[in-house]
Amino acid sequence: MPRPPRQQRRRAVPVRGAQAGAPPDTVARELEAGADFHFAVHNAAGIVSVQEGISVTEALIRLRAFAFSSDRLLADVAQDVAGTSPDGTPARRC
Repeated sequence: MPRPPRQQRRRAVPVRGAQAGAPPDTVARELEAGADFHFAVHNAAGIVSVQEGISVTEALIRLRAFAFSSDRLLADVAQDVAGTSPDGTPARRC
């Protein structure tokens, strides 16, 4: 099996270091939470992109601008756009 590129190996070093001193499953939960955040934001960007007929990059910019201007977290705005809250119930629309 070929080795991953050097840059990918370097990125893995901090994760391994965090795992070494962390209680079991702590790092995995934190990484999963980060993945959920990214999924929600990118899902919302895709929705905005289609609805507005703009690029996904422009949609991400608009989501960030809206979150900033309304003094809200980007994750909260993204969940509102997607129509669900963290517990899976319908969320209010922005």
